[in-house]
Amino acid sequence: MRSRRKYGHWLNGNQRMSDDIEELLVIADMIIEQTKASLGDNADDPVMLLGGCIDALYSMLDDLKLSDEQVDGVVEALQIKLGLTDEDIDEAPEVGALTDDEMEELTRANEEEAFEPSNYDQLMLIEYITSNPELWVMSAPILKAEYFDPENRPTIKFVQKYWNDYAALPSKQVIRGSTGMKMTTPDDAMEEHLVDHIAQQIETFCRSEATHNMLNEAADELAKHDHRLPPEITNAIYKSMEEITRISLSRDLGFEVHESANKILTKAKDNVGISTGLSLLDRALDGGVTRPSFNIVSGASGDGKSIWLQNMAANYSVMGHNVLFYTLELEPEIIEQRFAAIIGGVDIRTVFGDIGLASRKLKMAGKGNGRIFVKKFSMTGTTMADVAAHYNDISLKENMKFGVVCIDYIDVMYPIENIDKGNIHLKDKYVSLEMNQFFHQNNIIGWSASQQIKGAQDEKGARQSGVSGGTDKVNTSDNLFILKRTDENRNEQILWVHIKKARSSGGINSQIPIHWDDPGTLRQTDGDLELFEEANPFLVGKRTKDIIMSADEESILTNDAIFNESALQTPKRGDKKSQRVKKANSTADNLRSAIQAKHTDKKVGDKI
Repeated sequence: MRSRRKYGHWLNGNQRMSDDIEELLVIADMIIEQTKASLGDNADDPVMLLGGCIDALYSMLDDLKLSDEQVDGVVEALQIKLGLTDEDIDEAPEVGALTDDEMEELTRANEEEAFEPSNYDQLMLIEYITSNPELWVMSAPILKAEYFDPENRPTIKFVQKYWNDYAALPSKQVIRGSTGMKMTTPDDAMEEHLVDHIAQQIETFCRSEATHNMLNEAADELAKHDHRLPPEITNAIYKSMEEITRISLSRDLGFEVHESANKILTKAKDNVGISTGLSLLDRALDGGVTRPSFNIVSGASGDGKSIWLQNMAANYSVMGHNVLFYTLELEPEIIEQRFAAIIGGVDIRTVFGDIGLASRKLKMAGKGNGRIFVKKFSMTGTTMADVAAHYNDISLKENMKFGVVCIDYIDVMYPIENIDKGNIHLKDKYVSLEMNQFFHQNNIIGWSASQQIKGAQDEKGARQSGVSGGTDKVNTSDNLFILKRTDENRNEQILWVHIKKARSSGGINSQIPIHWDDPGTLRQTDGDLELFEEANPFLVGKRTKDIIMSADEESILTNDAIFNESALQTPKRGDKKSQRVKKANSTADNLRSAIQAKHTDKKVGDKI
């Protein structure tokens, strides 16, 4: 062996080492000589030299074949030759051991390396949002610790808790003491342009990380279910996708009432009183419904809920709105047949007899109007996630804005939330909340229909509690309309619309007579004015345009021919009506009746 050749001249040619002390001293001298050469300047330190010698001795044991007693003898010989005590031997450092100063420097370097971030982008975001309270307030609603790398999550959690406890940001020293995270405060953290820039970066970061997490979870679910996801998992993924699209920093801090009046009221004026196409209904609603809004029409089976929704779609189309009509119950062919009657003015019973005529009338009626798209969804398992996905898809494909959406109907839809589907009230509550949220987030005038519960459908009057799903559904709506008609009403082609909830008008408990050409064109139009005023005495004299007027324009009343002719003025509170005012009232009523007779078919009460 090489080692035996190396140490052979010390062994005097013998195969085994002699126990003689002289030979052990020879080994000690050899080890000291070799160790001094390897240690260089450090050889002047006897303690370090002894440590090196001991390491050298143990590295030669396999070649020297020394017994434990011989090893002890060599160590003792080294101790004697170097003039060291037993205590010095116990404290002897390993070869290459660092001095105290070197150890302190190494410790400091290791600490800095331990806090070296693996992701500088995340560190930058954390430093800015923990240095600027405005940025933190903006970011907090969308920040989740799970978006960050594991090393940064404790810091985010700590700052979130600290803010919740003290409504203030912790200092960098407090953060480091609690999480070990070493950060600095950027010099430009309070600059306005940096706030906007970092806000955009945070928004992009959170949306990106949420997308990654969602895709990873979806991939795990696909693998777990052999690439065929059950409906509840699919709905959960749709919901996650919706939530990701809503990840956004709110930079809107609201408005100041006194200073923003013109701007806010002008905007409100454009979004209230959106006509339904039925003037008597609009009159009760102070001009119409608001945009956005969630409007529910409820009625017994056969009382015209679906027909009502299709008439609304036709009315909005005439007024220039693009409409999406979702049907879950009726087949698209039935929907189209009804639209041919309602829009084309064709008797529903003759549509299939002359399809060419019906098609031409539909096409002609659509010129210059808003477009109506119909989409059929399944009666089982359809959620607002399905509706939202289709809405976004067709909006992009057709490159148009759909301001009105009709869903026929809400009762058969399923919630996105994973809840007990057997609990009808809980199911209806979540579906209603999700539908309301969809309409309001997309600035849509939304309509849907709901059944009446058993018992309520046979009642002559209307009540909120009669709506299927109860108050949970009613509470989420902006307006609630209940349809009622008796056998006598059917014969007279009259449908009564009871307004049982009106969030933005004073029309609650109004009863609106509607002429319904059934059977026939299925068109639902304004009913008899006298019936309307008889049923709603508190609305007599109230005109839609009296309510909605620009603050910087003269009252529309000054341009109202009937008003000018009758000199009708609203009496002051507490004043008795003079004979002149009474006469003016009478004159105005006579004029209105004359105009109504001139423009009305007396037989059916429908405008010609």
